[in-house]
Amino acid sequence: CGANEQDMHLRGVNWDRDVQGYVAVDIRNVCEGDPSPSGAGRLRIARGIEVGHIFQLGRKYSSALKALVLDEAGKEVTVFMGCYGIGVTRVVAAAIEQNHDERGIIWPEPLAPFQVVLLSLGAQKSAAVREAADRLYATLTGAGIEVLYDDRD
Repeated sequence: CGANEQDMHLRGVNWDRDVQGYVAVDIRNVCEGDPSPSGAGRLRIARGIEVGHIFQLGRKYSSALKALVLDEAGKEVTVFMGCYGIGVTRVVAAAIEQNHDERGIIWPEPLAPFQVVLLSLGAQKSAAVREAADRLYATLTGAGIEVLYDDRD
């Protein structure tokens, strides 16, 4: 605890025991354009989504599991554990939120399941349409392009 004096701090303070009448409150929320905490710019308010996380588990579980390794001196030490996760469905949801229009999803190329979707509309009634679609499919796949060819009737 600071003692309101430069270079002077109180030791052994128990907040609940030693400090009465203290109330912690948020005096105000940050606003667009406020100075950044580092002072290097201004705050911009934007929506976000958590797509991954890291939990530092310490030695709690590794101690229980007796998970040991040898340190530099050859002495056994308990490992320090971490837990990492990525929300695959959240990544997809975030991509869709950022890449869509009134007609639907516009997949970013790294996430798109295919580069091209080929529909042979009317192919069941027209040999010319079917043959043209087959040629186009062969040309695209021959060029290394990933194609989903929907040739259903």
